[in-house]
Amino acid sequence: MPHAVIAATGIFTPEDSISNEELVAAYDAWAEQWNTDNARAIAEGELEP
Repeated sequence: MPHAVIAATGIFTPEDSISNEELVAAYDAWAEQWNTDNARAIAEGELEP
């Protein structure tokens, strides 16, 4: 059976990228908006926050 080999050189950094802090802030804003939009269903136990 042949052996699998994964090999690479260097590092690829895309032209468009965001920091981890920016990613967390964007996700937190989305989650807060989702919770606000679904507050009734969350309060009634139909959805989890």
